[in-house]
Amino acid sequence: GFLLDRIGGRAGFVTVFTIAAVFGLLDIACFLKVEDPPPKARTEKIQLVKVWKEAFHHPNFRKFLAFWSVWTFGVSLSGPFFNDYMLNYLHMSYLQITFFTGTIFNIVTILVVRVWGNLIDTYGNKPVMFLCGLAVVFMPILWIFTTPESIGMIPVLHVISGLFWCGTELTANNLMMGLSPDKNRSFYIARFSMVTALTGSVLAYITGGLLMELTRSRISSLNILLMGYPLNNYHLLFFLSALVRAAAVLIFLPGVEEEGAQPPF
Repeated sequence: GFLLDRIGGRAGFVTVFTIAAVFGLLDIACFLKVEDPPPKARTEKIQLVKVWKEAFHHPNFRKFLAFWSVWTFGVSLSGPFFNDYMLNYLHMSYLQITFFTGTIFNIVTILVVRVWGNLIDTYGNKPVMFLCGLAVVFMPILWIFTTPESIGMIPVLHVISGLFWCGTELTANNLMMGLSPDKNRSFYIARFSMVTALTGSVLAYITGGLLMELTRSRISSLNILLMGYPLNNYHLLFFLSALVRAAAVLIFLPGVEEEGAQPPF
């Protein structure tokens, strides 16, 4: 962020990307001497088509897959535009954006991830997912009410994000592993990753971009003021993102069954 603000323009991005590429190569070099344990030999022949279909025929895993697909779609629908919102609407610097989104968020995550782990051990993954998911549902709504006059809301938003996002990601990984059977688990995880990538990356990004383009002039022409500022297409996208997230938590998540899970209240 400091380099982008100091150098600016294309040269700033080239500098940052070059540094990132160097560290990426160093990261790869660190793994070159890491030994991968040999896979266990299988005596039975794997029928790929049959195994790939099993993930959809497994009722509980299918329910979780549906939940997480809807959830990732709702999150990714607005996800790429928060930085753009801070940069072009809130007029924040690159250093401010990276400080809030990186430093504050990660520090809070480090401080609370152990707490979520203890709660998961006590109540199970699903109750913690439900609690954290409800909190994350309201995050886009809070962004709507963040204006250039209320920049002080930004660190608060990232503290809240750090508190609850790590619980969501932690429980999602646990449920994915726990709900997939031991036999052919890697195929279940591969199918899970493929479907959620299509909905959460490809479909959501395209939909979000189209909505931003199609609603830009129409929203501006309505001349609706929100806390003294005109309502814009960012606000509409954030609101839709919150609705999809809420549908995932309130409609799809309750159908997922986890053995041993108990309500926290």
